[in-house]
Amino acid sequence: MKGIGFARLRRYAWIILSSALVLTGGMQDAWADACTGGGQSVQAILPATISVPRDLPVGAILAPWSITSMVNYVCTMSTTSGSGMYSKLNVAWPKSSVTIASTPGPGLASYTVLQTNVPGVGMAIAFDGEPSSCGGADWLDEVSPSVRPPYVGWTCTATGSNLKNYGRWAVALVKTGVVSAAGVLGAQTLASSSSMINFVPDSPGTTPFYLIVPAVTVVPLTCQTPDVPVPLGTHFPVEMASVGATTAAVPFNISLNNCPSGMNGVLYEIDPTTSVLNSSQSVVALNGSSSATGVGVQLLDGSGAVFPLSTTKAFSGYNSSTGGSYVIPMKARYYRTGTVTPGPANTSMILTMTYQ
Repeated sequence: MKGIGFARLRRYAWIILSSALVLTGGMQDAWADACTGGGQSVQAILPATISVPRDLPVGAILAPWSITSMVNYVCTMSTTSGSGMYSKLNVAWPKSSVTIASTPGPGLASYTVLQTNVPGVGMAIAFDGEPSSCGGADWLDEVSPSVRPPYVGWTCTATGSNLKNYGRWAVALVKTGVVSAAGVLGAQTLASSSSMINFVPDSPGTTPFYLIVPAVTVVPLTCQTPDVPVPLGTHFPVEMASVGATTAAVPFNISLNNCPSGMNGVLYEIDPTTSVLNSSQSVVALNGSSSATGVGVQLLDGSGAVFPLSTTKAFSGYNSSTGGSYVIPMKARYYRTGTVTPGPANTSMILTMTYQ
């Protein structure tokens, strides 16, 4: 009985050993192809602070394309194998409605802009992954998978040793909407890439490399412009003896407070909220809360000249280097337009600021 038991034990041990050898040999044959390289991070260089003029159009470039350094791989491929480069996003930012025609180099004509965590600020990401044995590659849109979702990249069939592949990224910041408040785009890893074996992204044995971006503080460029009440005083009809006569002009200031530096210019425009009674004299009608008749309100600049309504004017006092607080001196007065009857005489106008 002992002899029989020993024979069974030996047979069982031999079967286990044989099975292990077959499994190991199969793995070596399947992954004889290999690529070395990767393991590091490359960084896109972005400004530490970006100032965004309020009236800059959507789609404008806030930070131009920053191209990272290249990461190289060396591959050995068999006669039936394919190698190449791929990339995939590591962030879940949604696509914005904005695309840009700006490109980091030869490749696509336009790129999709992702919406970052900062409202109004988006990012375009391009990938250039070249399997050098197949010739030059062009830039691809990281947001539009071209290998299979979620990967973009290039592949080719090539055989031999010392086949060199490389990968790199480019990043640009783009305005996607109104930047109403300051925010921080945090430092983070945006994407990863590696060389492919047998056309399989994330191939066993390959080591990825990573795209990182530094933190960027986003600051909206705008001045604080408080409402301006202008008391025109109490007057008697005899003060305006005939049509075209006026009361004494009342000076007031339009305040531009805490203007940031870095803007190219400041424009302003004043528009009436009531009908214009005399456009050449900038006289507007009273509003619905008024019972007085026969008068309107005339708008003047600080020197007393008629100020043109609904006309964009440049504010020359702004200093782009320092920013600061400023005032625009103005004047207003009553202007007789017909038979005057007493009562409240009110109107309002809208100030529109444009920042470049």
